[in-house]
Amino acid sequence: MFARAGLAALIFTALTFPALAGTGPICAACGKEIGPGKYLQDQWKSCYHSEHSHIKRCVYCARGISEYNTHGGVHYPDGRDVCNICNASAVVDEENARTLLARTRERMAGWGLGITYGSIPVRLVDQATLNKLYGRSNEGNDGKINGLTTKKWTKDPTGKVLNREVNINILYGLPQEIYEKTAAHELMHAWMFLDKQPEHQPALEEGTCNLASYYILQESQTPLAGFLREAMYKSTNPVYGNGLRRAIKYVQANNFTGMVKMLRANKDFPSGY
Repeated sequence: MFARAGLAALIFTALTFPALAGTGPICAACGKEIGPGKYLQDQWKSCYHSEHSHIKRCVYCARGISEYNTHGGVHYPDGRDVCNICNASAVVDEENARTLLARTRERMAGWGLGITYGSIPVRLVDQATLNKLYGRSNEGNDGKINGLTTKKWTKDPTGKVLNREVNINILYGLPQEIYEKTAAHELMHAWMFLDKQPEHQPALEEGTCNLASYYILQESQTPLAGFLREAMYKSTNPVYGNGLRRAIKYVQANNFTGMVKMLRANKDFPSGY
């Protein structure tokens, strides 16, 4: 199973700066003052001349990338444009990746979602490798995913499962908040498999995994985490967005202990959720 990349949407609001109103706002694209007339403002309250509506934007935070707005950015070989605000915390080495995965695992254990299984391998890979591992790069995810949990089990000649193994693959270069969000999503997939739970309906499985991401972001309390959490909650995707909202409703009514019991017994959300 995988965590969706969820390309951040840059939403412009059209505003008008009145004549004789004094000094105008500074354009985040070119650094020049915006004079009287119409201009644009994004979710981060950055302002732009109308002609800069197609500015290159960060794939994660949706900020317009410029020297004036984000101190520039980087272009990854797999096509990602990332602003230098997000790139400052990019997870690019596997030692840091393992440390952050362990920290995320500890935070989840505090909710009652402890994974008693031993170490879970994590490796950083590029987008092409993730797509190849998933095997359906153009189906449902637009070929852009942040993480993937691969599952493996060993059986005896009678078909009895002797042991289960998981490996987590996460996209190289994710900002720390998004790496931890992705790690939480994938750890939920791993926990369900290692806990020998039933095969869940997509909305329950992915919605619950997104629930873990949502609460990890809620604990982070950074502007980017808040931006991402809002985007997740408002998603119109019937599996990831609606599944998340249903999972939140269930946890609010039954807490995480109730969620754990339900996942172990049910293949789908109970009636009313």
